[in-house]
Amino acid sequence: MNGSEESKSNMFRISSAFAILFLLLLPLFFINIDEFYDWGDDFAHYLLQAKYFTGQLNELPVYCIESYSPLFKGTMFSIMLSPIYLFGGNDIILAKYLVCTFSFITGIFIFKFCAFYFDKWSSLLCALVVSYNFILVALKNQILPDSFFVGILFLGLVVYYLKFRYKFITLALISLALILIKPAGLVFTIAIIFDSIFKVFKKSTNTSQLLRFIVTFSLGLLILVVTFGPYPTISSISWYYDKLTVLIDYQSISNKIRLYWYAFLTFYDSDIPFYLNKLIKGSAALLIFTGIIVSFKRNPLTFWIVIMYLIVLLMYPYDKDPVRLFSILYPFTVILLLHGIWYYSYHLFRIRARIFTIPFFLILIMANIPNLLISAKGLRNTTGPFDADANQLFNFINSRADENDRIICNKPWLFAYKTKALCRPLGVKRGAQDCESDYYIFNLNESPADIQGQEVFRNNSFCVKDLRIAKTY
Repeated sequence: MNGSEESKSNMFRISSAFAILFLLLLPLFFINIDEFYDWGDDFAHYLLQAKYFTGQLNELPVYCIESYSPLFKGTMFSIMLSPIYLFGGNDIILAKYLVCTFSFITGIFIFKFCAFYFDKWSSLLCALVVSYNFILVALKNQILPDSFFVGILFLGLVVYYLKFRYKFITLALISLALILIKPAGLVFTIAIIFDSIFKVFKKSTNTSQLLRFIVTFSLGLLILVVTFGPYPTISSISWYYDKLTVLIDYQSISNKIRLYWYAFLTFYDSDIPFYLNKLIKGSAALLIFTGIIVSFKRNPLTFWIVIMYLIVLLMYPYDKDPVRLFSILYPFTVILLLHGIWYYSYHLFRIRARIFTIPFFLILIMANIPNLLISAKGLRNTTGPFDADANQLFNFINSRADENDRIICNKPWLFAYKTKALCRPLGVKRGAQDCESDYYIFNLNESPADIQGQEVFRNNSFCVKDLRIAKTY
């Protein structure tokens, strides 16, 4: 077989694996999709922004929000969600199918990226292990930008390893998109700069490519600010990076290391006999640690992304949802695991890596099935803003308050999404200018704030106080 025929044969094998993966990822559109949602505030924030970008809202219906969240965040994700309001129907369902599409595309890009380093079947199994992990399937039923972010991140990784004329300009645009999805996307920009600097010293690339990337990125950011203004573009970035802990707090760092170690192990958790579960997690940890060391030379861009994102996690003060925060790194842990298997296979046992990779990944997939079935049940059996007590509360607020009334609550974005009123969070200093409110809503399972008003609504879960009546005393 000559070189041309061999190249065509390799391309056919990769194409056949791609076709199989495409079919195996299609069930993502049918697993864990429902019209329900939890008490999280983020999904409502993104949907309200989508309405704002389509012109259905003149302004976001919140006020005095700065201490709680940025006014705009994940603007690129909301822009991607905005077409759902052009079609009407159930925006929750449509948004979740869009998130499923992002998960599907992420699996494809993971396969493409792995194919640069590993055989097609190992790459295919890597994509399946990530796509059908019970944690990521559960997150798929949330209207969150994580899967979109990871998909664009792996698109950037694939582009980085391709060779074409405008590669670094394309990478600069992808970097801008990542930052507009999540401020943590800046790690991709820094990783490219670090990797390019190392390559310049090794003389495997030239400085013009790095300069082209930096100039395009800077100009693109400037154009976004000039076109859309600083709020949708910059406010989210500045708000989050203001929260980063610059001073080293050893107690905080040690607690976060413990939390994120637990989050890492959760991804490889399996509903199998205890000793086998510990064996799988221990083996995965050893292989991934080896993979981190190997990737510094063999896959440096992955190395820099992982290291810098871990630094961001340790510096960022919010750690109430470690599994979700760490979920960005889950695909990278599987890729690093592959690098670890590759290293031990070739340098210790002198055999093909797939002899270990395929059985190990098949074990991970099979052990994941019980937890996957639980995640696939969705949110319909849980309590949330869709249950009877919540609907009774929202109906009362919508019948009593109009769009000029102001509400204090612990979930301002959610209540702004479900009612007609303006909402603000608890914790704003009393007497703050323009932060006076008309109603206070609280959950009976939580300790209410010391806010005086007349009770006008109560059911089994919620209470509403009218603060205007108290002001007349």
